[in-house]
Order: sequence, then C-alpha cells, then structure tokens
Amino acid sequence: MTKTSIEKPAPSNSRLSVKNVYTSSIKWSIDRLTIVGELAPFLPAGYTTNKISGEVKSRITIEDMFKVFEHFGHCRLSGNGYQMITDDGENVAYFERLKFDKNKGRLDFNPNKLDSFFENGLKQFISDLFITPHFSRADIAADIFDVPDEKVVSYRLGEPVGNTFFYGKSGDLQTAYFGARSSEKQIRLYNKRIERIKKGRIEDLKDPEQCYWRLELQLRRGRADDFQKQVDESLKHFYSPQDFPDDVSVNSRIFLKGLLADPDNWARISRPTKSKYRQIEERVASSDKLTIELKKTFSQQNKKIEKELKNWLQTFQVL
Repeated sequence: MTKTSIEKPAPSNSRLSVKNVYTSSIKWSIDRLTIVGELAPFLPAGYTTNKISGEVKSRITIEDMFKVFEHFGHCRLSGNGYQMITDDGENVAYFERLKFDKNKGRLDFNPNKLDSFFENGLKQFISDLFITPHFSRADIAADIFDVPDEKVVSYRLGEPVGNTFFYGKSGDLQTAYFGARSSEKQIRLYNKRIERIKKGRIEDLKDPEQCYWRLELQLRRGRADDFQKQVDESLKHFYSPQDFPDDVSVNSRIFLKGLLADPDNWARISRPTKSKYRQIEERVASSDKLTIELKKTFSQQNKKIEKELKNWLQTFQVL
C-alpha cells in the first residue's frame, strides 16, 4: 500500500552516526486515550452560553457546546464528529456519537494537551459529558530522535501477527503496522518528521532535517492496565535483521528473515522450532542497540507514565 509522500530526507540524515544517538534521544509518553460510554442528554449550566444566537441556556446539549467551540475556532466538523483544535490548529481530540447507538459516544484525546480547554479540568468535562464513561484504549509512545532513517526502517516485530506497510513515492517506508487494527495490541512505527511536515506543522520540529520516528503501542481494553508488561514483551521481539550477533548462524538468519517477511510461516512450523527461533529472536533483540536504548529509557521513564495512567484507570472503568 502506498500513501502520498514528500521528498526524501536530506542526505545529511543518512550520515548521522548511530553510535552517537543512544543517550537521551528517546522520550516515552502517553500519546492518546479513548473514553467511550453513554452520553448525558445535557451538560450542566455554566459550561458556556450559545453565543451564536445570543440565547443564554440553563442547560445545553453536546452539539450546542461543540457549535460554540467551532464558533470560536476551537473545533471543526470532521467525518461524523468534531475535532478539537488548539489556537495554532493542532488536533488534540476527536468526539463522535457512535453510529450503532446515538446515545453513546467516543472521545479520543491527548490528555496532555486537552486539559487546557476546560476551566474545571478535563476529567470533570468527561464526567459531565458521559453518564457511564469507560476507558477503552491507551497509546504509549516512544519518540526516537537522530537515528538514521535507513536504520529505523529495517526494524520489525518478530511475532506471528500481520504486518501492513505504507511507502512514499520514493519507495521509502513511512509507516509500519504490526498487528490487526481490531486486536487488543497494535504497534505502529512511523516517520514523525514526515508526518509533521505533511500536516503543515513544521514549526513543531526543532530541526526539520532531524531524523524523528515514533514507536507507538496502541493498547485496548485490559492490555492498557498491564502496559509495562506489554511494552517489555514487545521489545523482546523488536529488532533489525541488519544486526545479527556473530554467533547466529547463516541458516538461522535466513530462517528468521523468512519469518519476518511472512509472519504466517509461524503457523507452519513445529512447536519445538517455534521455541528455538523465539529464543534466538530474543537474543538478537537483547543485543540490538536501539532496542537496548528503548528498554533502558522505558525503565527510566515508566514510573511517570504509570502514575498518569493509573490516575485515569482509577477514574474510569476499563472496558
């Protein structure tokens, strides 16, 4: 599959030394949360007034509220719902009523950026918006800086899950998905520098020529409550086949590359063979420089993520 691309990164990106980047070049964070549930028919008084018509309402509907946001440039129609945007046009949330039940809705948002929208806090807004809010998804992201593009694009997840790749016009990989979209865990690796430029947000980049990728674990339902284990387990099988340890035989390298190229092959091999190559994969990943740094920085930063995520999980029931 191919998506429209922009030009390839400047040649200077490919000359960056991989050895110099494995220090403080990775930042972990909660990128996105999703709340679903039955919607309140009205929002309580005091949220806003309908300034479009000049009529002051003691209670307003959800649609009234979004119309006011739209009037003041903080919201726009998008598909079947509304995008909430910052003053400089960045999308920080999406709300829609569910197609199969208009009394229920979904709010998908960046918790670090949406909070400033509401005087009484984001959690209060969600509590007022939903009668029965349920937490359904969390995206845990690692921002990877300064690792050369041609290095990052070689990484694969050595698990028996489907892969989907999107390439630019120049043939460069821009986005890779590991796992099905409907599964409880899906991993996305994408060129964040390209994504920012394509969205017209080059000002978000400290250096437009700096290599910048994001590794994102999309965890649904109960998987989000166990995010540390999910990250650790995924990184056990995340590696580049360009960097096999010297003690991995040629036959094993060929076998592993075949499994990476077609994950369906996992179902065609015997249980002992699966066990053998899973162990080899874990050994390869444990010596991979980027994977080592991902594990190290996650270990250093996960307490902050855990505290923030638990705060949300304790507030809303996991669905």
